[in-house]
Amino acid sequence: MIDFKKQKVLVRDFNNQYEETVTSINFEELVRSWKKNSDYQVEFTALNDGSLAYNLLRNENSLLIDGQEYVIKQAERSLDGYDKSVAVTATHIYFEATRIYNYQTKSGTITYSIQDILHYFFDNNPYGFTWEVIGNFSKVQIENLGNTSALDALNTCVDKFNCVIYPDNKHIRIYARDAWQKQVDKSYLYGYNTTTFSCSWDTTTIQNVTMCYGKQKEGAEGQYYFPPFMTKNATSIKRWGERPGAEISDERFTDKNAMNAYAMSSMQADPVTTMALTYDGDDQVLPGEVWYLRVEPEQFDTDVEVTGITDYPFAPDHKPEVELDNSVRTLLDEDIAQERLVKEAIKHNQAAAQEIKATNEKACLLYTSDAAD
Repeated sequence: MIDFKKQKVLVRDFNNQYEETVTSINFEELVRSWKKNSDYQVEFTALNDGSLAYNLLRNENSLLIDGQEYVIKQAERSLDGYDKSVAVTATHIYFEATRIYNYQTKSGTITYSIQDILHYFFDNNPYGFTWEVIGNFSKVQIENLGNTSALDALNTCVDKFNCVIYPDNKHIRIYARDAWQKQVDKSYLYGYNTTTFSCSWDTTTIQNVTMCYGKQKEGAEGQYYFPPFMTKNATSIKRWGERPGAEISDERFTDKNAMNAYAMSSMQADPVTTMALTYDGDDQVLPGEVWYLRVEPEQFDTDVEVTGITDYPFAPDHKPEVELDNSVRTLLDEDIAQERLVKEAIKHNQAAAQEIKATNEKACLLYTSDAAD
């Protein structure tokens, strides 16, 4: 458990000459947010107490919070009567990998391992960044690698290798999906340890039809090891209709079946599902954990991965807001739950209709009987 009384916010200047404890923060409102492969930052407001620490809250100086370093990117100073304050937004030091820039380009379409790319951008970097690959990855083809920053290269790794990046200060850990997720014996139970839950689907980017091109034969332009072919995800088409998209071309493949399997795994054949809740329990919520989720009013239960956390590290009574995974398993479970609710609603409507019909028939009989008398 975190000892909130011992937690501090330290500020350090860009040249590493000064390091001070910031005491004029409204600690209850200091918020930290993390989203898988996209966001990792802290935000707070500090009042001017005349201290060196306050005056160090300036752009490109560093903050040290809970063992991690953040770099101040926004520092908005305000005056309200006699009060002066600064609103600070600082991003994790990991994003400073954008300062590593490789102007060289490896021309052509070349097959790379994920380690090849990391060596190409991070070897001998002057900023002290290191990296570690956890899990196994297949090689991929990339065209004209280089002439970009190391941060852009990491984003390319996310796109090409479907990896998860989770940094520990300047040590960048790159996880395969199966190495990233951690199954834990913890549960989100709506109405017990969470009272808010939302779920939405986004069908904008669905693709379930594509044209596939494999490796061309050397010296025979336009001739392939197997003819280009169209592949379709029948399950997705049955649910969402045909959604054609960009072709998939990859020189690694000389076997049609292997190319088809790769294309099927590359298409976004299902909607992006976004779920969020506020967790009121006592267990610590950590990135990559897989919890059991039960939302009884929606007849929905499944396993979900923690993909985003917004928390208040200095306010233990302020419960974290948690974002959950968008896996196909979750989508199917939600779909099944919705179908159950629709069937129950139909059954309820039919029962109500039968009851109304019976009531009307009874009323007619009474009316007929009264008229006869």
